[in-house]
Amino acid sequence: MEGVVHPKPSEQQFVFVDNPRLVFVQVVKQIYEKKKVVVISERALISENAKIGSNCCIGDYVVIGDNCRIGNNTIIYDRVSLVQNCHIGNDCVIQSGVTIGANGFAFERYPSGELVRFPQE
Repeated sequence: MEGVVHPKPSEQQFVFVDNPRLVFVQVVKQIYEKKKVVVISERALISENAKIGSNCCIGDYVVIGDNCRIGNNTIIYDRVSLVQNCHIGNDCVIQSGVTIGANGFAFERYPSGELVRFPQE
């Protein structure tokens, strides 16, 4: 074919596996584990009495309130709020935008129309 370059057989390598997707995930995981960087963003607000475990990553605009504890090897992505008295375990991942430790917005309505807050504690 014109315009197509075919590599020499010595430049190619084929690997046949039963589950190529799984092997790909395992290889990428090893690459990311080697690149893992422990950092607490300068833009995070962390209470003086909060306890942060070792090897944690805390993203931008994270708020960690009073009496919060974060376990080891935990990743907290950007814009997370741990309001107060939250205990996050080891090896956890908290995705962006999550709020923990605050009242939610769940209400139920009596037949009369009056609202009652759903208990969440």
